[in-house]
Amino acid sequence: MLTRQEVATYLRISLVTVSSWSKHGIINPIRMGNRILFKKQDILDVLEKQSINKKKRQI
Repeated sequence: MLTRQEVATYLRISLVTVSSWSKHGIINPIRMGNRILFKKQDILDVLEKQSINKKKRQI
C-alpha cells in the first residue's frame, strides 16, 4: 500500500496530479479511516496499460 506522497514520488508527478487521476478514475484509492492509500499493483497496472497504448499508437 502506498500513500499519496509515495505514489507522487514513485511516478514523479505532483500531489495535484495524483488527486486528479484519483478523481477521474485513472487510479483507484482505498480509504482506511481518514487515510487514502493506493495498491502498488494498481499503479503498476496503470503504467503497463499506458505503455501498451503508446505501442499501439506507434504502429
